[in-house]
Amino acid sequence: MTAFYIVKVKIKDEKKLQDYSSKAIPIFTSFGGELLAKGALQTNEQNVKDHDFSVVMQFPSLDMLNEALNSPSYRAIIPIRLEAADVTISIYQ
Repeated sequence: MTAFYIVKVKIKDEKKLQDYSSKAIPIFTSFGGELLAKGALQTNEQNVKDHDFSVVMQFPSLDMLNEALNSPSYRAIIPIRLEAADVTISIYQ
């Protein structure tokens, strides 16, 4: 069953975020991930801008998504992500 990886991102360091993204996307795509959407927050019901943008990726299965997140290559770039942005990750199936 398809799984979705949805991330809300609050940027701390744009340059580090670009570095992280340039490494993360190829890792995710190697596990079957497909970028469905990336967009800047325009508005929400509470009228609070608690993040800058969101990313939605689709994976063929929850197992493949978890394999990507637990892969040594992805684990190695988590420190870059932590310096680059505050993120809220949600996974749906």
